[in-house]
Amino acid sequence: MRLLLGPLDGGHAYLRERGLTPETVETFGIGCCLQGSFRGWIAIPIHNAAGQLVAYARRWPGEPPDDRPKYLLPPGFLKSLELFNQHRAAKEENAGPLVVVEGFFGCMWVWQAGHRRVVSLMGSMLSTAQEQRIIALAGYDRRVLLLFDGDAAGWQGCAQARQRLGRHVAVSAAHLEKGQQPDSLAPEELLQLIGEGPEKEAA
Repeated sequence: MRLLLGPLDGGHAYLRERGLTPETVETFGIGCCLQGSFRGWIAIPIHNAAGQLVAYARRWPGEPPDDRPKYLLPPGFLKSLELFNQHRAAKEENAGPLVVVEGFFGCMWVWQAGHRRVVSLMGSMLSTAQEQRIIALAGYDRRVLLLFDGDAAGWQGCAQARQRLGRHVAVSAAHLEKGQQPDSLAPEELLQLIGEGPEKEAA
């Protein structure tokens, strides 16, 4: 797979509509691809635990035409083996819980709100490899907060992840109402949820 896509437009209107700041866009290296098979798509770099670029996810800016999916991952890439943003989260001071979300933009939104110890499963179901990475990344205080989407898949995935991770770490779950996602909450709401800590169950 060819990983270098050429210039990306980090000032694309879709990224502003999602509320992302230039700092967040630059940090995560995202932008609209201007050429090739990714042209017109928002490219999202995915790195492994060592910080090496291993894939790009594609997100169509807005509602995709012709029944295309909103997101595409490259053939052969196993998202179940990686945690999005793990290499950045690992560098942060071990203060507060490790926040686990489902999606790319939810992860970036939590990061932008000021909580930098955040990773994404790139889906709603926790794999065995991701479970092991989260346990190791949780650190000395072993605290994890699950912040999954407010829909059937998110609630189910959250319940399963909490049960499995709870055997190894102190884990809590913030319940989002139907239709809510981490990036639909105001930064102050997010930080309030995160600040409650893993010993409390969010209402």
